[in-house]
Amino acid sequence: MEVCDPLEWKYRAEGNKHIVVGNDKGRVLRLQKKSPYIQNGDPSKETVDIEDNLAEVLRFQEFVALPLIRNSDACHIPKQVDVAPDFVRKLSSSIESQRPESRRHKSVQHATSALLMFDHCYIPKESVRSQLKHLGDISLDSDTYSVEIKPKRGFILPSGSEGTLPALCQFCHTQLYRVQFEKRFTDCSNYCPVDLFSGDINRMKTAIRGLLNAPQNNFRIFKNGKLAYGQEVIKQNGARTSPSKRNLYRKSFLTQLLVPFICGNGTVLSSSEICSTFISMICEALMLPVIKKLKNSSEDVNRSTQGSVCKRRHLGHPNGVQSQLTEQGPNILPNNSIMGLILNAQKINSNSISEVNDLYKLLKDKSKLQNNLDSGIVIDAPYTSHHWQKFVQAQSSDDGTNNSMDEAVTKVRKFLVSKSFCDCSIMISMRKITCTKQMPVPSKAQKLTAQCNTIQDQFGNVYVVSIAVVDLDPKSSTRIPFYHQFNQKLVEWWKTLQYRQDMV
Repeated sequence: MEVCDPLEWKYRAEGNKHIVVGNDKGRVLRLQKKSPYIQNGDPSKETVDIEDNLAEVLRFQEFVALPLIRNSDACHIPKQVDVAPDFVRKLSSSIESQRPESRRHKSVQHATSALLMFDHCYIPKESVRSQLKHLGDISLDSDTYSVEIKPKRGFILPSGSEGTLPALCQFCHTQLYRVQFEKRFTDCSNYCPVDLFSGDINRMKTAIRGLLNAPQNNFRIFKNGKLAYGQEVIKQNGARTSPSKRNLYRKSFLTQLLVPFICGNGTVLSSSEICSTFISMICEALMLPVIKKLKNSSEDVNRSTQGSVCKRRHLGHPNGVQSQLTEQGPNILPNNSIMGLILNAQKINSNSISEVNDLYKLLKDKSKLQNNLDSGIVIDAPYTSHHWQKFVQAQSSDDGTNNSMDEAVTKVRKFLVSKSFCDCSIMISMRKITCTKQMPVPSKAQKLTAQCNTIQDQFGNVYVVSIAVVDLDPKSSTRIPFYHQFNQKLVEWWKTLQYRQDMV
């Protein structure tokens, strides 16, 4: 697909490193943002680095990430495409006014290539009709609602291994720091990724509700490809009001947004019922299988999260709210769901950042950290090397490493790959359908084996669902000292709270 007309592309969203634009042909384009730390460097060198990086992003996704999630169809490998400098300049100018002010300090890098991928905010009619022929004639609602979730790390490392409060998850620890110390966010999120990955439906609903109430950078809702709800929307429409007024605004805004989707058939519901229905639909979609039946039936469910509860539940919540959930519950997370696949990929690492940083320094001090094949050790790219092929194969076998240096490299790699899966995003798109035949209710066995791509709400409405995992980018080993330094900040800050009874 040729990318040449800048007016064809509309602003979609952006993060710290990328800007995403979309067109009306079912494609999105991800462009690299210029780093403020190297803006004074050699522009030509930066362009080459970005192009090399894009190639390695694709190799990492295809040869490392995809095999670790069992080659699931939920992971689509993007395509690297050429873009003219003039195209990038005109596109940057046309979308600048749509960007959040807090993001404008980083401009789009004027490189000559970008990543082109499927637009997961849409579900094509042709695809729906071909996949759901067994439901007879199908009529599709005109609107597609999409949810983007950045789930973060869904498990807790061994008690106290990162110098934090025992059994406090990384996200919740960082969240308290961001809100109470850095003052980065006005409202503290009640979201906990350990709850979302628990497999317990009540805990999962509590997690999604926390994201709805304080989306920050972890939750967005799109309607027909356009951002309809998220931190950016809240900032533009009432961020300076009191907490109580902000809560009322969010509730009212969400209700207006979701009424056409949930109550399209004339059903009359309260605001809380609308949000609860939407939350239930998201949770059900997250549990759907995205790969075929597993070879070993005992692998169908992930019970490793059972009993894993973040300690933050027992802390006084900064917003004056505490979780009312108990620590009991049948934590059964299907391994062939998107949540199960991501969690298992995250859990290939069991070492704290302090331990990984020590290993990284050891390798560096011994001059073993060389990103070329002649050194005998490869930690980062190229991801097509035989070193990485052996690493991926070892994750599905019991093969050990040959020596201490190999073991150190393997542990560092595991940390970096796990970090990629901790920072990825999940896209859930839903579109209401009307069919001439009654939708069959799948049995428990069918839910674990079939390619289910429909869900049904409590009122009998049927929705076709599309699930994808995106932003699976490789992490460079050179970032390890930064991760360690930030963790040390968290540890030191947390120690000061031991004497602050009003905050714990």
